[in-house]
Amino acid sequence: MIERFWRDHRDQGFEIVSISVDDPADKIAAWMQDKGYAFMAAPTNASLAAAFGNVATVPTSCIVDREGRIRHKIAGQVHYPRLEQRIVPLLQSGRAEEPR
Repeated sequence: MIERFWRDHRDQGFEIVSISVDDPADKIAAWMQDKGYAFMAAPTNASLAAAFGNVATVPTSCIVDREGRIRHKIAGQVHYPRLEQRIVPLLQSGRAEEPR
């Protein structure tokens, strides 16, 4: 579902970066390839942990705006309608602010 949302909205500037809290890069890459996911994925590090705070529930999704501010933090699964509700307004407001 996240892959589908990404494919549907990436032309509007939406990106996904999946961060694993416990797997090394090679295992993440194999899992992403096995699932057919094309968005970015990486292992965590100290600076990521500091930037996104304590992640007590896996998965946790952080929605970051174009200025790098965390706008929403969602613990647990997210579904397409919830992503639309949280992200589409950010994409639309970002488009209005871009220079023509």
